[in-house]
Amino acid sequence: MSDFARVLENGESKSWMDRAVERKQRINELLWNENRGLYLDYDMKNERPSEVTSLATFQPLWTGCASVGTGETRERAFKKYEFAYGVVPCEAASHDFIYQWDYPNTWPPHTLMVAEALSRYNYKKDADRIRSKFVNTVHAVFQSTGTLWEKYNAVEGNVKVKEEYKTPPMIGWMAGIYAYMRIVTRRG
Repeated sequence: MSDFARVLENGESKSWMDRAVERKQRINELLWNENRGLYLDYDMKNERPSEVTSLATFQPLWTGCASVGTGETRERAFKKYEFAYGVVPCEAASHDFIYQWDYPNTWPPHTLMVAEALSRYNYKKDADRIRSKFVNTVHAVFQSTGTLWEKYNAVEGNVKVKEEYKTPPMIGWMAGIYAYMRIVTRRG
């Protein structure tokens, strides 16, 4: 917003920059959990960091807000969320509910966020590995099914996923993120 205000010459650029600095500070104060070595979501209902860990730990890295624990976040998160065929949104949980954004599903936007977060903090090899897993999984499943799918199974490398609804073929974000990651992995 600061950049837009500067282009518009409306005198609000500094105000927007001050807000961004404050937001970054609050993200690091409220969402960084020193004991777990991860950024956590914030539980608005209970006014405290969430007990649930997820790929949200990469959001401060993705946006450039992380100022603490980036290496530690990366190491701990990979142990929880990276599997042979991609990254999962959260750890496996024992519950009676079926959530589409649950383990073992891997989703294009999550994968993109994680890869871009890693690149931003110069973890290029890790970013390339995540991108390659995604590209290779999508390609292999396409070879066997003839279609792109909304989400994939990061543990098995297929489309046997947790579903709240029947998995649709060829979602726009899948095609767009696959094409982008394929280009980036070829440049690597």
